[in-house]
Amino acid sequence: MEATKKLNGKAVGKWLSNNAIIMMMLAITLIVGIMHPNFFSGTNMINLFKNVSIRYIIALGISGCLITTGNDLSAGRLAGFAACLACIFAQTEGASGKFYPNMHTLSTPVVFILVIAICAIVGLCNGLVVSYLKVQPFIATLGMQQVVYGICLVYTGGTPIGSLNKNFTSLASNTIIGVPVLIWIALIVAGCFWFLYNKTRHGKYMYAIGGNEAAAEVSPPCFSGQIGKNTVITYTNRKKPFKGFFLFVTHSIL
Repeated sequence: MEATKKLNGKAVGKWLSNNAIIMMMLAITLIVGIMHPNFFSGTNMINLFKNVSIRYIIALGISGCLITTGNDLSAGRLAGFAACLACIFAQTEGASGKFYPNMHTLSTPVVFILVIAICAIVGLCNGLVVSYLKVQPFIATLGMQQVVYGICLVYTGGTPIGSLNKNFTSLASNTIIGVPVLIWIALIVAGCFWFLYNKTRHGKYMYAIGGNEAAAEVSPPCFSGQIGKNTVITYTNRKKPFKGFFLFVTHSIL
């Protein structure tokens, strides 16, 4: 009986230490809610989750890099670049100061696909540099951060871009059964990532690489030879373009 209590005490202590940050966040949330009762109001919760959702997506993307013991410092710059691209592609036809005067008004799905495709190239470059040139992720993505920032600055010229397609900007205000579309999208992306990490072969590869890359390389054929390939996929298949796309949509409304 005493051994069971001791074991349970250790288990609780271990759980608390592993989830200390979450417990601190919950404690802070509770304190703020007590000090400001309106904090837990439905309207405020919706606004809070709406603002968090577009940042939650980028956190999901970086989680893949962290699982493989990597990192990505280019995340913020790439999200900003994605926002600029979305802005340019979403301009209405015939608008004054249109970035591409002869380009027709593009539908929101087309804008979405273009932004994802262009930003995936940056992720591919990161993955190739990290896996095949053996550059540390911290250094490789730090360099890519500056490269992306330079490309964005030169490409846009630092000029403001407006006159956007209303179907595009309406994503920030549309709701489904009273819940903003951005929150639904974040939940769908989270579900996709859960499935990727827990139910697919690629997810198992990622955890194996993160646990012990050397052991994963010499393990049975299901893992052997997959280190470089899966590292490239991890850095390419991120969701920063999603984040930049929706971040711009939200702030264009605000």
